[in-house]
Amino acid sequence: MEKKLESVFRKIFPKFKGKLTDKVSPKNLKEWDSLNHLNLMTAVSKKFKINFDFQEIIGVNNIGELKKRIKKKIV
Repeated sequence: MEKKLESVFRKIFPKFKGKLTDKVSPKNLKEWDSLNHLNLMTAVSKKFKINFDFQEIIGVNNIGELKKRIKKKIV
């Protein structure tokens, strides 16, 4: 799951060169704005064949939270 997520993340944020940790968030990645947030959530939905409702989308504030939400959906 983590490798799939990382591949999606790096497609949305190609300039990101660091390690993708749970703490990566819009607060420490300036490219992670509202539009790229939606792009990321859409790409994750397609890659994992899952859907997020509005509250889930706006509730994701870092990679750790996104991982938790993915795990809930694919189990």
